[in-house]
Amino acid sequence: MLNPDGSTAYDENGKAVVKKRKVGKPTKPNLDKIKERMRAQIYVDKRKWSDAKYKAHASVVCGTGDKIITAEVENKMSFFKERDPIAYQVCVEVIRAVACAWDGYELTGQGRCSWELLSLLQSVEFFIEEGKPAEDMNMTEAETKRDYFQLERLRAQKWCTSLRAKYREYVGEDLEKSC
Repeated sequence: MLNPDGSTAYDENGKAVVKKRKVGKPTKPNLDKIKERMRAQIYVDKRKWSDAKYKAHASVVCGTGDKIITAEVENKMSFFKERDPIAYQVCVEVIRAVACAWDGYELTGQGRCSWELLSLLQSVEFFIEEGKPAEDMNMTEAETKRDYFQLERLRAQKWCTSLRAKYREYVGEDLEKSC
């Protein structure tokens, strides 16, 4: 604890006083802001770009997506542990933004982003593996359909598979072989 002048406060015994802080729940990620942040990275004015910046565009977009997933899912694991589907919704929004822009003219340098794309997909696929139901959990198909956490996990898995297929189609080889 600090005094108003910035110096350390002490109690009557001469020991430094430490103010205990309440640790609250982290705030839920705002999906609209995540979508907007990804759109701002993808849809930019490229008229004054150099060749190097033009070629590195997809890498920057994938790096931004990886940072968002780290900040909103990895650093806020309580949502994941509580089986809150928001954790996967963040992953889906990031991967969907990249996958939807992949074939268009908005995203450039797709063939040069193998490391960043692999890092992004591996971080999402790690959470997909972590969220699998346990082998001893005998969930029926109807229970799985009601479990929004598992539905969002399957959506994230579908988007990862789709993005890997788009990369394979664009480059001509698997992502792991490119790195």
